Amino acid sequence: MHKKGYFLSIDAFIAVGIVFLGLAIFLSQYSFKPPEYQTFYYSTDVMDTLYSSHIYDLNEDIYPYLKAYKANGSIERFDITVLEQLATFVYIYDTQNSDKHLEMAKNLTKEIINSSVSNRFYYNITLKWDTKSFSLFNKTIDRLGRTTSAENSSMVIPSRRLVSSVVSGNDVELMVAEVLVWQ
Repeated sequence: MHKKGYFLSIDAFIAVGIVFLGLAIFLSQYSFKPPEYQTFYYSTDVMDTLYSSHIYDLNEDIYPYLKAYKANGSIERFDITVLEQLATFVYIYDTQNSDKHLEMAKNLTKEIINSSVSNRFYYNITLKWDTKSFSLFNKTIDRLGRTTSAENSSMVIPSRRLVSSVVSGNDVELMVAEVLVWQ
């Protein structure tokens, strides 16, 4: 005679199950936006990676451009940092009008950044010398194909360091390396 109680209990369990199923579906569709303070850390991390990693520290199996540049003699010194090598490529490009050196700098930068940095952020890596500016890497397209720029972002974090170009064992010119990171 108490069948009415069973039906109400079953209805309650079904209702709770539907609510949990709805929450699970809703929360699985929720996209996570990383906190904006991480942008600051990524900016300094990218700069520190380029500034403190020496050429001899990098694994040639992971970086095929690096292996090719070592093999053809474009990279002569292995005891300098990646940023110093990039500055050297840019210096040779600018003083000798060698387009291949700028292309080598861009390829090496892209290879290192793409293999070691998160895809959730946008980057612009530039070397500045005198009044000239040389963009080595500019990631402004997200994984969905949308384009963004630092000018349209609400928060852009720069990181800057002085770097010298090294040609034939001599410190030649000081350049400013700048990394811009935004979301």
